[in-house]
Amino acid sequence: MNKNELELRKLSIQAGNFAAGMHVFQHFITMLTIGGCLFLVMHGLQVMVASKPESLNSLALVIEKLQINEVFGYLFGCIGGLGWYGERRGKQRAYRELGKQRAATEQSDPYHSSSELDPNGLTPSK
Repeated sequence: MNKNELELRKLSIQAGNFAAGMHVFQHFITMLTIGGCLFLVMHGLQVMVASKPESLNSLALVIEKLQINEVFGYLFGCIGGLGWYGERRGKQRAYRELGKQRAATEQSDPYHSSSELDPNGLTPSK
């Protein structure tokens, strides 16, 4: 390892340390923001209850009528479905790439296939 490679390695390590520090800082700011939002909501509810206790009951009725739990259920269901779809697309892309590489490797012997999936990785080709 020469002098330039050593300097490049040092800079690479410093860049990795800086990226890790910025990642921690980003999470700290995110948590601070979420905590601040929760504080503002709770402070607003405290002011609302102190001025007029009946308003908290009306807020509870509004939240009950909105059926927030169903909204979150559908939201998490959609997020899960999109996650599954993205993962499946990634697997299909990997199967396609593997099929291309396998075809290039087994080009000289077409009767030696190690997979029975079509090039897209969907169904058996036979």
